[in-house]
Amino acid sequence: MTQQKNSSSNIFPHSLTVALNLTIQEKFLADHNLENKRSVLVVSGEDSFMYWYGVLADVAKDEVPTGLMKFELPAAEVAEEVEENQTLVFFNLPLTSTVPNFAKKVVASGIEVHENLGDSDTPYITWDLDMDTKKLAQVMYLKASK
Repeated sequence: MTQQKNSSSNIFPHSLTVALNLTIQEKFLADHNLENKRSVLVVSGEDSFMYWYGVLADVAKDEVPTGLMKFELPAAEVAEEVEENQTLVFFNLPLTSTVPNFAKKVVASGIEVHENLGDSDTPYITWDLDMDTKKLAQVMYLKASK
């Protein structure tokens, strides 16, 4: 488990792009070399959550074509764990197991997190799968950078 600062110039992506039109999505993925990437963003609320499936991409707002949605993520301190030998099947696992399992690993590494992730100012968890390397990066946003 690593804890790192997230800024606009490092490797952590700042937006999740979600397809509303598959033709536009395919072109966007090809233009940005993202064909073999898939990502999930979970935004926790006080007693609910939102689940977004797409790709994490560090692109300017004007680079996202009409027909795709973009969710801007803040620069933040994050906890990250990378798992080997993962596939798209991971995204079919229930959040009632994947979120608590990842949160337990973060806490076990000595990082404090809110019991209810929705109480955080940065209630985000991302999973980013590289289907070529089969590496899955799990990232929990801890607190916004100042």
